[in-house]
Amino acid sequence: MPELSLPPADPALRHAFEAHPRQAADWLARLPFANPVVAARQLLQTLAAMNRSLLDANLRATLLALHRPALGRVTTGLASLLGETGVPPHAQQRLAASLLRDLHREYVIACKHGIRGIGTPQQPTRRMAEPMARLLAALRDLHAVHAYTYNPVPAALWLDLHHNHALARRHGMADLSRNGVASVSLSYRQTLLMAMADPPHLSRSEQTLVQAFLHAFGSLAELREGSPGMAGFPVDPDSDRGPTVRAEPGPVPLWLDTDALCRRLHEIAHRLHLGESPRRIGLPAELDEDLTLTLARRLSRQWRNAPQRSFKRHVDQTGGIEVVVGLTAIHRLLADAGVCPDKPDVPPSEDGHLAIDDVGVRSVAAPVLASFWTIRNDSAGGLALEGTPETPLNLKVGDALALRPRGTDAAWSLATIRWIVMHDGGRVEFGLERLAPRVQPVWVRPLRGQRKRPEPALFVPGLAALKLPDRLLLPRDLYASGMDAELWPSPYPSLLSFGRRHERTTSFDLVDFTVFV
Repeated sequence: MPELSLPPADPALRHAFEAHPRQAADWLARLPFANPVVAARQLLQTLAAMNRSLLDANLRATLLALHRPALGRVTTGLASLLGETGVPPHAQQRLAASLLRDLHREYVIACKHGIRGIGTPQQPTRRMAEPMARLLAALRDLHAVHAYTYNPVPAALWLDLHHNHALARRHGMADLSRNGVASVSLSYRQTLLMAMADPPHLSRSEQTLVQAFLHAFGSLAELREGSPGMAGFPVDPDSDRGPTVRAEPGPVPLWLDTDALCRRLHEIAHRLHLGESPRRIGLPAELDEDLTLTLARRLSRQWRNAPQRSFKRHVDQTGGIEVVVGLTAIHRLLADAGVCPDKPDVPPSEDGHLAIDDVGVRSVAAPVLASFWTIRNDSAGGLALEGTPETPLNLKVGDALALRPRGTDAAWSLATIRWIVMHDGGRVEFGLERLAPRVQPVWVRPLRGQRKRPEPALFVPGLAALKLPDRLLLPRDLYASGMDAELWPSPYPSLLSFGRRHERTTSFDLVDFTVFV
């Protein structure tokens, strides 16, 4: 078992932080928690100096215990600044994300110091049970925050997770829990499951919901050595990677058995479908019921066996592609300045983008600008794009996109973002799923409910070869099953009723509809 990797000590940093517990507590109480960025900078400077100073083990443990609540408040504040912001972020969100990752990284180092101050990896003692549990929880949270900011997992993170879990397991400490800290085994399993939930494919709200599932039900997953089971994933504890897809028949070093967990999720999805609230099934009461149901179904499949790629990917040789992101931007792009004549009596929109005159609804927003990307690979089902945008674009998992080959007058096709990864240097990768080869801008006005003003929408023509009906791509939360609405301009009569919802993302609902005869 290798030694814990720690930064070299720098004696000059000994006076860069308050080392007396009482004064340190006073300093922590005065942190400007109302301004998470300023508080994070101060806390990060202190933790970095502590981690690179020679301190008595008991003093270090006391100081870390004092800093732990402040760290929790500051990281929560930083996460709230991110919200559902996209990629690449604006400068303020980029700074918040960087501070969030750095604070978690320094906390991991501090937890490693806590273990080294008690014993050695070669001769652990029972007193190491709580420090080791705190270290695994810190590594779990570091993995989660990189997922939350759509950044790749740092090098050696999985090695630290595997090796420290193996150490605790070998010495009978993996399942011990102290002072409310999750056991080493539970934190390890939760990290494996989070990795198999495929965070680049999740919005931030979905990632938060996955964390709620892991907190409530993650203990149902089991680790064992030997042959693969009916559901789960192989884990190579000697590698710097997480769990992989289902193994071939035969022994595996370590197997994450998810059968019981997936059966529970299937039961939860059934109960939610019947109308039970998230609170009744052991989840936070404030969760969105539709999103909880959708994600329970998705995770019950994802954690049983990772889905295989439907279509073979190949490297594209055609060059770049133009992309316009967001339903409203696509609508304005395709509507040619937004003129939809036919409805002179439509009331004005509240969002400031529409003006009404005696001709109809006219867009007064700025022209839509496309961004340009390189195609990494292509398939019948979608694309993977990469680039280094010069300006923030606010790309989010679940956004609608219009795309066409760069420098052509080809028709704009419709797609949606399925995954995003943010790399160093501002480079962004994201994957798209194709939704339709053509799309038409329309206006929708619900005839009941709270939103009775015209809303931009997209008419998605059906594909007979795939047995797909005509559908509407609506702004998020406009849809209600059976709701009547006006639609214009349209190949149909202007009155229709919303039908089944085919897909819901954080940005839109894709639904079918019935036309009034």
